[in-house]
Formats: sequence, structure tokens, C-alpha cells
Amino acid sequence: MEIIHGLSLLIVFSLIASSIVPSLKYAAPSGNPIQQIVVIVQENHSFDNYFGAYPGANGIPPNVRMPLDPQDPSRGYVSPFLTTNPVTSPDIPHYYLASHIAYNNGSMDGFMMAENEESNTMSYYDNKTISYYWDFSRTCGNFV
Repeated sequence: MEIIHGLSLLIVFSLIASSIVPSLKYAAPSGNPIQQIVVIVQENHSFDNYFGAYPGANGIPPNVRMPLDPQDPSRGYVSPFLTTNPVTSPDIPHYYLASHIAYNNGSMDGFMMAENEESNTMSYYDNKTISYYWDFSRTCGNFV
């Protein structure tokens, strides 16, 4: 259902943007390799969650992992993992305190703690799970 919701938002945004963009009269500098910009609304999802494994994307770095507790690394780590469930359950918290804990004074390593050690925060999708997004991305060209 979340994928359908996100795709609906994308379609609505595309329709609105297509009616606005032609009136902007912007000419790209000569030699500019950018031909189009596509905005995908990723409610409660990061780029890496949706496209970290997409061919050619600057996605999930090799050997990356997130500590369960940044103040006590001996508690262990969670590495990114492929999920086949398009619906994250339970929903990952997105309130102020969770965001503040994840931010961890700019270290950006408190995600597992902010999510009560729910490993879904480290999951990512592939073309089999969210094929609509990947197909749409493939028709638009490569990620820069």
C-alpha cells in the first residue's frame, strides 16, 4: 500500500510540475549533461533505502554498519540488509526526539538507538520489491 501511496504522490507531483515547468523559460548552459530532473517523494524513506542497490547509484557504501549504541560500540552493529517486505512494520518513529537521537550531535550514527534497535531502519529494497520505482528510474536514465 505504501508503494501505491508513494507512486500516487509521484504522479500527482509530475502532473503539477509539468504544468509549471514549461512556464519557467530556463535554458541549461551549453554542455550541461543534465536533461531532466525527476523528484520522487520518499515518505519516511532514504535514497539508500529505495535506491542504494540501484546499478550506477552512489548508494550503500561497502562495509557500512550502524552501532546499536554509539556510546557503547561493544553492544554490536547492524549492517544494511535486503528486505522483501514493501511495508515496514512497525512504522519507524518519525517524531522530534527520535530524529534528535539519530542525528547524535551531527555524528549521524544514532539511528538504531532512535528506532529502539528495530533493524528495519537498516533495510533496503531492490528491483524485485519496488519494481515500479526501479522501472520508472530506468526509463528516466542514470543517477548522477
